[in-house]
Amino acid sequence: MSWIPCWMLVAMLLLPAGQERANPWKDRVADAVRRAERQRTIAAYLEALDVAWRADDWQAGLKLARAALAAYPDADKLRGHIARALWRAGKLDEAERVVDGLDPGTADRVALMTLSEVELARGRLARARAAAQRLEQLGLESAMEYYHVLAIRLTDDRLDGLARLLREAQQRINPDNGYPEIYLPEVISGLPEFFEAIGTEPINQLAGYGSADMPLLGMLRLPYCQALLNGQGPYRLIVDTGGSITLALDDSVARELKLRSYGSASVRGVSGTQESQQSLVDELRVGEITCRRVMTRTLQMPQLLDAFADGIIGTGVFGAARMTMDFAHARLVVAPSSPADAAGQAAEVRVVGDAKLLVPLELEGRYAIGLLDSGADVAALSPTCLKELFPDRAPTIVPAAGLGVGVGEGGDVGISLGPGVRLRLWGRTYENYSGIGLDVLDTVLSPILGVQTQVLIGMPVFRDMNSWTIDFPQRKMWVEWIQH
Repeated sequence: MSWIPCWMLVAMLLLPAGQERANPWKDRVADAVRRAERQRTIAAYLEALDVAWRADDWQAGLKLARAALAAYPDADKLRGHIARALWRAGKLDEAERVVDGLDPGTADRVALMTLSEVELARGRLARARAAAQRLEQLGLESAMEYYHVLAIRLTDDRLDGLARLLREAQQRINPDNGYPEIYLPEVISGLPEFFEAIGTEPINQLAGYGSADMPLLGMLRLPYCQALLNGQGPYRLIVDTGGSITLALDDSVARELKLRSYGSASVRGVSGTQESQQSLVDELRVGEITCRRVMTRTLQMPQLLDAFADGIIGTGVFGAARMTMDFAHARLVVAPSSPADAAGQAAEVRVVGDAKLLVPLELEGRYAIGLLDSGADVAALSPTCLKELFPDRAPTIVPAAGLGVGVGEGGDVGISLGPGVRLRLWGRTYENYSGIGLDVLDTVLSPILGVQTQVLIGMPVFRDMNSWTIDFPQRKMWVEWIQH
């Protein structure tokens, strides 16, 4: 069972439990698309793009966005909706070209939210801030507008007034608006209480750079470090690039540390949902690396993971720095951000959501998006991707019920078995990559991140590297391959 991704177990710490709620907008997509195709007017395209977005029908949205862009390449009214649809469909290159033409001074709220989200992922903080500030000048109306402003505030370590903004966002949530508001109630749950309780001093502060031993963990074959938490330990923590900006700890560790709970929130994992507690670790020491005021979730870890580790450290905790996973020497290195190149081949990266790392790649000769996940000993594809690549070959569906390793109760993860694919990334080609499809890439992760993700790049690829480096503030990464 070593293929089971760590992020499916516990690291999706901000994923909602309420996603099963029916979305009333789904039934409206077909009629809106037909009207747009028949009328081909700006108004018809705007309506159809909005309906497809609220229904989270990203495939219809992609088709509409390309048609609208071809018909009206210079229509400012459409640009925000087009960019938003392209980004959700995982066509980041196309979306970014449209976003480059957006004006942060516009009064188009969709354009401003999209510009803020895309530029934040690219590390273009000045434009992202300008868009968020413009939203505030116009007067925040929807829960999603509040959410985009909150993302900038957290990036800038501006915690003053954050609890108030979160409560105002909660008051404006209306699930009848469809996607993505149907996710927000659980996403925001407990956060106002947490930020109100911890004060305005920044979280996840890097107080000391350096390195630490990072061997692979037993049969799980995942990288881990020994850590001191509030001076106690050591505790064994999996280093998870597919994690988030948080430290996840087992309840037993939280009791040993006498961590205070600042509110509860639901955690979604491979087997459903369960409650977690929000806490703060005053000091995290990993070798020479020191972090203070680390945002923490505590929960009952799945039995399989708990047998090997005490928790997970999401690499977004080091989001103010440059981090290297040196597999050749089994070392984790955290250093100051720098414009200088690191060892290896430079590659594109986008940082989205709670510090998830998305990379463009080539899949069977097509543009695709991959998620970098060192917490997964698996190479996997989304079932939607498998269907698109092999429309005449129905994959074999294997339910994963009864594995007994996931967080929560009442849910199953579906596994599709299909052909291997040709994957090209960063100068290296895999001729028979994966063949395993994980439905959570389509049903959970992509909707939450707002980007359709086709490929999970786990430890089978990382183990082909001497080293992997990411500079979070610079939004740059480098891969140093083992030479075969």
